[in-house]
Amino acid sequence: AGAVALAGALKVNTSVEFINLYSNEIDAAGAVALADALKVNTTLKTLDIAGNNIGTVGMKALADALKTNTTLDDLNVFGNFIGTAGIEALADVLKVNTTLRSVDAGGNSVRNAGAAALADALQFNTTLRTLDLRDSEIGTAGARALADALRVNATLEHLSLTNNERISSKLASDIGAMFYVPELK
Repeated sequence: AGAVALAGALKVNTSVEFINLYSNEIDAAGAVALADALKVNTTLKTLDIAGNNIGTVGMKALADALKTNTTLDDLNVFGNFIGTAGIEALADVLKVNTTLRSVDAGGNSVRNAGAAALADALQFNTTLRTLDLRDSEIGTAGARALADALRVNATLEHLSLTNNERISSKLASDIGAMFYVPELK
């Protein structure tokens, strides 16, 4: 109920730029209400709803809102019980959204399929600087897809794959090497 009330206020508010709703028991209905607000709000730049329970339904609603929202540049949905289908919806929006600079989708069931979808999006996205996918059940296949995307994407500066124990150490080393820029002489 609190998230729904807050979302109603965000529809008309013209000054709030940052909202932290970490661990407030927000469910899919709350996320849907927040997504509706994002469709019309023109000031919010940061939305942190980590540690809630928005699930795949909530993530799909937020992704839909981010197709038209032109102000949000930082989204944190860490630890929200989002399944692969929700991550795939996020990936689809990253292909067209030009304002998001940072996304933390870690602590969800990204898995290899979600990582592959995000990797595909990174081949088109030119604004995302930070992507956090720690603790996301990603294996070597998903990490390989992300590594391949980094060969094309020149804007991503920070990629966290921490605590995805299924990624081989060789591949982790290869990904790290992609971010290494030798000193110019």
